[in-house]
Amino acid sequence: MNGIDLTNAATSSNVTISESVCLVAFVSGQCSSLPTLITGTNPLLAGPNTHVENSFNTVQTAYILKDIRIGEGGFISDFTESHHAPVPEPMTLSLMGVGLLGLGLMRRRQQGKK
Repeated sequence: MNGIDLTNAATSSNVTISESVCLVAFVSGQCSSLPTLITGTNPLLAGPNTHVENSFNTVQTAYILKDIRIGEGGFISDFTESHHAPVPEPMTLSLMGVGLLGLGLMRRRQQGKK
């Protein structure tokens, strides 16, 4: 299961943040393929001093669009971007380990012939 969470630590009443998740790249801010939500909403909307989250069915790639709205004269002083990197499958790691072991054994065998 995957999801996104959003915290708006701003104390000013005119700061809102939204995050939308899409299964394909956004085109002009629009999503043509939304994930199936398990909990929460899409997009997430966080007013001042709030934390919201959602979860959706597992997907390989998710695109996130963040929109920060600040009233007149506002500015952004801190912004952090995070990425979800898929974890390699155990079989892939096992095959890589066996391949490295084979290379090591071949080298040892060649050194023994000298």
